[in-house]
Amino acid sequence: MDSADTPREPRCHPVFRMIEYNRCLGLQRVFPKPTRANNMQQFWELDYEVPTWVAVLVLVAITGSIVLGFIMGTPAFILAIWGGAVQLGLGLFVIYLFYRFVVAVETIAEKY
Repeated sequence: MDSADTPREPRCHPVFRMIEYNRCLGLQRVFPKPTRANNMQQFWELDYEVPTWVAVLVLVAITGSIVLGFIMGTPAFILAIWGGAVQLGLGLFVIYLFYRFVVAVETIAEKY
């Protein structure tokens, strides 16, 4: 076999593997037309693992908030703390997205 005839190494995900092999075999369409149900099914089949320490940290934070709310007798202070935490998290996320945008623009500028 020629090097041009050998199939390329497929990507990691099984769906990409099937697409790559079908392309090498010359098959046209193997998968059904994409629908919302198929997209949701593919989304839930992806392997997402949440680290144990993240789950424990969230559980401790929620439990601590509830206990502190009972001790203080008013939820206003707790809501202010959680609101600040959410605001800080969203702000950091927006900064991260802006950073990714700048890096992408620089990468595109270097190519052209």
